[in-house]
Amino acid sequence: MSDSRVAWADGLATFSSDGIALDAWFPSPRLGIRPEDQAESSELLHAAGPDERRGVELRTTSIEIDLDAPPSSTEDAYLRLHLLSHRLVRPNSINLEGIFATLPNVAWTSAGPMPPVRICQATSPSEAPRPHRGRSR
Repeated sequence: MSDSRVAWADGLATFSSDGIALDAWFPSPRLGIRPEDQAESSELLHAAGPDERRGVELRTTSIEIDLDAPPSSTEDAYLRLHLLSHRLVRPNSINLEGIFATLPNVAWTSAGPMPPVRICQATSPSEAPRPHRGRSR
């Protein structure tokens, strides 16, 4: 791998109770090889932990990916999407082949992502986070 065709980031990944990664958030993605002396962010470590309301756990994640290889995990796919959103890579310049196969079905709520089945398991409407509704035009 050449230095210019890899990327890395530290972030938070949301995992369901059965260990499935639902999403990942990378506040500062970077191109190149991760520096060996790069420490994890204390803000990310502080945000990690269980969220009983959604039935998920937030875990810190650190990932380095090959931009020429297809995405290999949910975290890998989200890092590629963050690279595009941060305008660190140009559209059609990185491999996105099979990206949808790495992304699980997720219920997006005002509290964050959660397994779709978890919304149905809520015992009362006040316990369930509200589904996120995008703006209509």
